[in-house]
Amino acid sequence: MNNMKPSVYLLILALFAGLISCKEEEIFSELSREKQEELLGLKWEQLQQMIAAEPCNTPENWRIIPVGNKACGGPSTYLPYSLNMDVDLFTQRVDDFTNMQSSYNRQWGITSDCALEPQPKAIVCEDGVATLVY
Repeated sequence: MNNMKPSVYLLILALFAGLISCKEEEIFSELSREKQEELLGLKWEQLQQMIAAEPCNTPENWRIIPVGNKACGGPSTYLPYSLNMDVDLFTQRVDDFTNMQSSYNRQWGITSDCALEPQPKAIVCEDGVATLVY
């Protein structure tokens, strides 16, 4: 196994991560609707806390990410995130939230207005808080 190329290690890691994600989605789908909503709320709060932990002093240190999944497709919203935070952890949590919301929508037959959410054009810092500009 010591002669394995790094790309093989990455492939094994990716497959393992995919199995974990499938298992998490399976566990999520077994929860009651109320528990799923509670978990989605907790995941949303985690994202908000990560954003709030980073002061916005200059918008150049911030980026925009689509979050969630509307029943008709497309993101539910957009969030700002700082390049100074643990970006990998944040984007993983965004992906988890998005996948859970998609699963929730499918499982419970959720419908939406099918309107595309407007994509923010920029980020400004207002009193230390990153604010999206539409």
